[in-house]
Amino acid sequence: MVQAKKINITTDDISGAGGANQIVPGDYEGTIVEVEDHTAQSGNEGWKWTIQVGRLKLRTFTMFTPNAKWKLIELMGALGIPMSEGEVSFNPQDYVNKPVGVELTEDQNDSRYLEINKFFPVGEKPTATVSASEAATEVDKKEIPF
Repeated sequence: MVQAKKINITTDDISGAGGANQIVPGDYEGTIVEVEDHTAQSGNEGWKWTIQVGRLKLRTFTMFTPNAKWKLIELMGALGIPMSEGEVSFNPQDYVNKPVGVELTEDQNDSRYLEINKFFPVGEKPTATVSASEAATEVDKKEIPF
């Protein structure tokens, strides 16, 4: 049975300024907040990255397979890691709390969400800014109720 609840409604809620997805597609400066080992259902290994842009936490994956390694190389380049042919030692934990440029686009499966389309070095392109009030409250995609 559903129970009645008291809900606090603010002027931001009424105006729509309190919505989780006030960030629109475009170029932003994000911050790497977490990196975890990841194994896909296929058995392929990689890393799961959590990048925060304003209040949004976005997740993306870099894999170590030959056909998917391009994304890892793009991210490493965006972080300023020198590229050379051969074996490269890279510890992603060294880059937690570091800034990275991200191009956000609408999620291909659901236009209500954004996804990271591309990484680039901070300062390479003009980026949109996220106001302090937008950055103040963290919103995780899992918390969005639809």
